[in-house]
Amino acid sequence: LSDVFSKMVKNIEPASPKPSTFVQVVEPAVDPVDPISPKPVLNAIIAVLVGLILSIGLAFLLETLDTSVKSADEVEKLTGMVSLGSIPLADRKKAVIDNGNNHAVSEAYRSLRTNIQYLNFDNLVKAIVVTSPGLREGKTTLSANLAIILAKAGHKVLVIDCDLRRPRIHEVFGLSNDTGLASILARRSDITHAAQRRPLNGLYVLPSGPIPPNPAELLVSTRMEEIVKSAKEEFDFIIIDSPPILAVTDAAVLASKADGVLLSSSFGRTNKQALAASQAALEKIGVRVLGFVINGVKPGGSYNYNYDYSRYRKSA
Repeated sequence: LSDVFSKMVKNIEPASPKPSTFVQVVEPAVDPVDPISPKPVLNAIIAVLVGLILSIGLAFLLETLDTSVKSADEVEKLTGMVSLGSIPLADRKKAVIDNGNNHAVSEAYRSLRTNIQYLNFDNLVKAIVVTSPGLREGKTTLSANLAIILAKAGHKVLVIDCDLRRPRIHEVFGLSNDTGLASILARRSDITHAAQRRPLNGLYVLPSGPIPPNPAELLVSTRMEEIVKSAKEEFDFIIIDSPPILAVTDAAVLASKADGVLLSSSFGRTNKQALAASQAALEKIGVRVLGFVINGVKPGGSYNYNYDYSRYRKSA
């Protein structure tokens, strides 16, 4: 093309001593050796960088939008409550430590027991209500295991299933639910006959009994207050498993008859604002909130009980 263009210019413009147009090939065209596009290596590097930036941005966005309980420190800063323990994630079949089948969970509950004993230095906390902001946040398992670990320390413990809407304590301990708290409240039985003793020394379980049509009215009655007062005279600790605090008023009613409340939360499930709202609802009626527990903490996180125990054992 450059050769033809040069000749055309010479033919069009007559030869003169000072031509007005001058054409010269500065650099001849060369056949390309490599393709101009695509460039796989460069494109791969750009793709990796873009993917990395997008993944970091997505992770940051998800972390910002995630308001679930992930850290005890975050909850303490938000609510001012004390963290009394973090329970590792366990198989549902091994969640109850009755037979000592899960060392990490057992160790976590021992730590919880120690923290409660420190809070109870004046021996004024005997009746403890265990509740949670919502459903399936581990309150029943927490109630059962707390009762077991306290009984193993030599205390006489009564665990009462006060969830008269969705009772589960009898299932956890494998007991009959024909007679229980509802029977006592209806004056069809007494605590001596309704409470079932476990093989573990010092541990007694009072199931909910038949589900009544008016659970809130039964729990707010003076009869319920009499039951708690009577149990305090006979037992060292009374662990009361109650319905979720934000779902129904039952937990607030029970809390007013107890000495303190333990809030149960679930790792990655419980909303931090819901936990704060639960605390506010309890403190509004003058109830002492002992603290909170995080259930289902994943292994390898900031709460590694196996590591802590191994380090203690080596130093012992």
